Amino acid sequence: MSVRSMLVGEHEVVVTDTEQAAPRTFLLVHGIGMGASYFAQLSEELVRYGRVVAIDLPGFGEAPESLTVLSMAQTGALLIDFVELAGLEQAILVGHSMGTQVVAEAAAQRPDLFPNWFSWLPPSIVKNVPSPGRRGA
Repeated sequence: MSVRSMLVGEHEVVVTDTEQAAPRTFLLVHGIGMGASYFAQLSEELVRYGRVVAIDLPGFGEAPESLTVLSMAQTGALLIDFVELAGLEQAILVGHSMGTQVVAEAAAQRPDLFPNWFSWLPPSIVKNVPSPGRRGA
């Protein structure tokens, strides 16, 4: 596994990459206040199914603050630029929390580049929704 910094336009990101040859690549996009390290356990599971790349967006995890504040649309565009620069076309995007917005933006802007993506919300957002098989709440 390698960790490296990359310059994407004028923004620096930090990338954690299993770097193995695989038929599929998972690109993990963290939530607000987090970084790639949040995905450690998930990465250990996903590596059985393909290459795993996790990105620290500008100002999160190990990536330095950006000189400008990026909107979600701009962050989605940054993710697209990163994917093209890193040669990760057709990666399966996986977003968590704020990362869901970034993933959705990137997929909306370039559906040809991201035919497969997945996102999930933190449990606290859905805590009042009864789980299947649970009676009364």
